[in-house]
Amino acid sequence: MKPEQYLFAYGTLRKDYSPDPVPGIRDKLIYVGEAEASGLMYDLGAYPGAVRGGESGMIRGDVFLIRDPEKVLGQLDEYEGITRNTGRKAKFAREKSPITWGSGDRSYAWIYWYNLEVTGKTRITSGDYLKYLEKEKST
Repeated sequence: MKPEQYLFAYGTLRKDYSPDPVPGIRDKLIYVGEAEASGLMYDLGAYPGAVRGGESGMIRGDVFLIRDPEKVLGQLDEYEGITRNTGRKAKFAREKSPITWGSGDRSYAWIYWYNLEVTGKTRITSGDYLKYLEKEKST
């Protein structure tokens, strides 16, 4: 039996984000709860990007159990702009990274880390993209 694989979604793939950015994928993701990951989040325009950031910041996100990981991760790689063998640096890199649950327990989940320069981008200091969007709409 293969080990379970999880996805940590911090942006447009979060469960309460609408509309669904990748049609047909939600039925293959089983929501299991919220967690945090160490890193910094930036506003990239139509979506956020998170960069690994040690202990200097926390990113809040939703964790999903992935049904059919090979197929789902392939679809997500395409959605996230991960290119293979093009000679260009990909926009995002998928990496299994540590996450911390509200209980304090730790585990690992796939996270799509932003792979390009963030100079000049607005940092989302709360680490929560959905709260950031709410705040932006109310101002």
